[in-house]
Parts: sequence; C-alpha cells; structure tokens
Amino acid sequence: MSDTEYSLKLIGPVNIDRKISKELGDRVAMLIISDGKANVDADAESKLRKDGPGGAGQGSGKSATVGKTSLREYINSHSAKKIPQQIVAIGSYYQAKNGAETFTREQLDNGFQAGKVPSPRNINRDIATTISRGWIAEGDEDDQYYVTETGETALTGNFAKEVANTGGGRRRKRRNKKAPKK
Repeated sequence: MSDTEYSLKLIGPVNIDRKISKELGDRVAMLIISDGKANVDADAESKLRKDGPGGAGQGSGKSATVGKTSLREYINSHSAKKIPQQIVAIGSYYQAKNGAETFTREQLDNGFQAGKVPSPRNINRDIATTISRGWIAEGDEDDQYYVTETGETALTGNFAKEVANTGGGRRRKRRNKKAPKK
C-alpha cells in the first residue's frame, strides 16, 4: 500500500473493506475524531460524491489520523518541528477534536504543555509569524484563530516545501584569515 491511500475496514450491519485515498481517509478520520460534529464544507462534500466509493479525488480535507491519537503523536506525524509548524498542528488538532472552526490562545498554551513540547519564549511573535505565513488567521473574537487552507496544505504535506525553503536565519560574511608571516 502506498503512502497516499488508506485501508478502510468497517464492521457492523454493513461490512466494508476497501482502499481509499488519503484525502478521503483524512475526512473520515476527522468525522470520527469529532464524533460526527465536524463541518465538511460543501466543496469537500461534493468531491466525496464525485469520487464515489473508491474516493480517488484530490480534495483538501482536514488532516487527522484514525484512532485515539495524542497531541504529541499528531505533532510528530506531521513533522512539526518549528514553533510556527507546531502552532498549526496544535490548532488543527483542537479544531478536529472539538469539531470547532476555531481554536483559542489558551488551547495553544495548553497544547504545548499537553504535547510535551517546549513552550515558546515569545508566543505573540510566533503567532504573528504563523499568521504572516498564511497558515492561521484571527477569528471573529479576541484570542481566537483558525487554520487556513494554506495551513492545512502545509500540515498535510508535513511542511516539506516550507522546510526546504528556509534559509536557516541570518548569515554572516566569512572573513579570510591572513596567512601567517614566515
């Protein structure tokens, strides 16, 4: 089985055992984690209908994993190593877990503790950085944020493009040492 497909097994009055796309798997997982409370936007829902039973479409759904997943597992599974990446992962986790469209600053603070991730020294700066990258946006109320489509894309792609494009900070000009006199 490739990395882009899931194996879905449902046992009950109707038994289903088939392979589905990662996107459809992510949507199913989101519904399971939120106990059916998650909002599947109309675009994703129409994509599901077009895909049919195999679910081979390339729609963008919320990224979540099947089963009981701890916050730390969720952060690790998306290779969120830098603080802005972790903010997106924590926000996405709480949105999916609570079936909500937003997450709060308090949930972020608690998420760093619950995920056993070192808390940022300047959370306001890191939130502003994450907003400037377009990964999260401010919600309608104070201290509320939501993960944007760009943030979901970066999260589901395990931040591969972002990691490759980082310059690693400020670089200093190398100075040649003078050769010692003989």
